[in-house]
Amino acid sequence: MVQCAPCEQTCTLIKESSKLSGYLWRCKKCKRKQSVLKDSFLESAGISPAKFVYIVFYWATRIPLQATMKHIDISARTGVDYYRFLRDICSWKLLTTTIQLGGPGKEVQIDVSVQVNAVFRRDRNVEMWVFGAYDVGEKVGYVTYVSNRDAATLLPIIQKVVVPGSVVLSDDWAAYRDISNMPGNYQHRIVNRGQTNNAETYCRLANASFKRRSKDMVPGHLNEFMWRERFGSTFDLAYLNILRHISERYPC
Repeated sequence: MVQCAPCEQTCTLIKESSKLSGYLWRCKKCKRKQSVLKDSFLESAGISPAKFVYIVFYWATRIPLQATMKHIDISARTGVDYYRFLRDICSWKLLTTTIQLGGPGKEVQIDVSVQVNAVFRRDRNVEMWVFGAYDVGEKVGYVTYVSNRDAATLLPIIQKVVVPGSVVLSDDWAAYRDISNMPGNYQHRIVNRGQTNNAETYCRLANASFKRRSKDMVPGHLNEFMWRERFGSTFDLAYLNILRHISERYPC
């Protein structure tokens, strides 16, 4: 129950149609009122809690944004903002989750592929690069946008997400040549491009998970792809876990 701060008395829940939530807390003693959304991330949201729950459900079940806007009767700006908010939650969760692929003697395939679904300014395509790593045994991966394909860019990413002692399979791209010289006793095997098909497919699926987007939105969509792989493999899990992660990010 909520207590009135000045009176330290228990508040009661009353209906209030003028509020987005439809309710207020009212002190039994001094009759002071306060929002039921006070101190929550929805306090300044501008939409009702019910609409927010619908947005989360539609996003979790992969309902396209245009359909969500129509069904819930929200503006394009509101829809875009909340879908982006949910992707930001995915990004935050991944940042707070240790991602480790492979292990001593276990195979991890890596690949860099061009991603051309990004647009910059109007309709001008921008060639972007996506680096992917795939744990063959656990069937889970990691993907991220990279601005360069050189060793200075790729090797630190490999060290970050691939467990020392892993067997790293790649093509003969020059940037990979020093993998076996990195700290951590990595084993590096150069194979034909077709032998890293798991990593290639993983990058392709990540790219196909969203249509043409502006350049600054690409990392968020890639993070959503990885989040769904780990926490939202079904619609039910996506819905329950995104709500759980929102509560972790914004505890009351």
